[in-house]
Amino acid sequence: MKAIEEYVVVKEDGLIELSELPVKAGDRVKVIVLIRDEHQNGARYPLRGVQPYRFEDPTSPVAPEDWEPGA
Repeated sequence: MKAIEEYVVVKEDGLIELSELPVKAGDRVKVIVLIRDEHQNGARYPLRGVQPYRFEDPTSPVAPEDWEPGA
């Protein structure tokens, strides 16, 4: 089964228009509509804009006295 992903804007009263699909008249297709949650706008790149961590010497050994108590 071949999948085609299209992002469209719903028109009046739930009307969705798809055009130029690679199918011919009489082909049977399965249509699944996923409604995008508006709160997921940035979910694709959740770390965008976050400053990266910087490790001065990431390969240096850590001695037991360097650990914080209770950590």
